[in-house]
Amino acid sequence: MVWVGLIIYIGVFKVTQVRDLWAIDPEYPKHLISLFMGQKRWEQLKRFFYTLLPPPDGVKRQIFKKIEPLTTPLGEAFRKYVIPGSIVSFDEMMVRFTG
Repeated sequence: MVWVGLIIYIGVFKVTQVRDLWAIDPEYPKHLISLFMGQKRWEQLKRFFYTLLPPPDGVKRQIFKKIEPLTTPLGEAFRKYVIPGSIVSFDEMMVRFTG
């Protein structure tokens, strides 16, 4: 589950290259993800972790079907443990500007 947490973290903190998150250089902000997983291990899991077999030749790949075995249990856990409050507001910056 640390790997899934790092995917969420990487989605929140946009960087030009993912390896910058492990940088020790004082020019970069200090991200503490190296305490949870090293860069080499992250790259290995990203490269070799599959939840679905590759499609047969000539069949178009369905991207979201590949991660469905992960999203279904996560969705069930979120519905079980996350109960939003009765007063919910949306910031206008969340709505796509079309004008």
